[in-house]
Amino acid sequence: MRESLRLMGARVYRIGRATRPAEPTVRQWPMVSIDVHSARKGDAATLSRLSRRLVEAGLEPAWTEARIERCRQREDSRVLVARAGAGIVGGALIDFEDEATHLGLLVVDTAWQRRGVGRRLMDAVHDASRAAGLPRITLEVRIGNDSGQRFYAALGYTPAGIIPRYYGPGEDALRFERILPAAELSRW
Repeated sequence: MRESLRLMGARVYRIGRATRPAEPTVRQWPMVSIDVHSARKGDAATLSRLSRRLVEAGLEPAWTEARIERCRQREDSRVLVARAGAGIVGGALIDFEDEATHLGLLVVDTAWQRRGVGRRLMDAVHDASRAAGLPRITLEVRIGNDSGQRFYAALGYTPAGIIPRYYGPGEDALRFERILPAAELSRW
């Protein structure tokens, strides 16, 4: 007779005298290479659509195709894209300011979230900031975006203040910042 037991959250089966844990159910994603690089001409449209759907939902669109394309062409900005095969699955937009690198946009397609794409994009942001000699990185997150706040905190970012009405009436932002260690800057 097979009897199911719970032991510290794992399902085990008792078969006679022997007890063994059940095989865990693990979501298997197909192995797909993610390449992060500077955006190309024509990538702005996809990033703008992703931003409107996932970041700017309920807001007046700020990251239009034209604005992203202008940023792509400026020397004091960098637009990064994450590609899986031929498709864009995420992107980031940074501005190199006088004393800091500012992350204006980070977006990852819903189907690719929690698969390391955001972390890969942020690694590229950190690399670009190091190369520019700017150890401080700033960004804003909607005050109600708990998952975004947890993501940035896990990468070493700390809250640096609240910006009232940053996203419009009733939409405050939480500013985060991170200072890259001097040892990380000296490698570049």
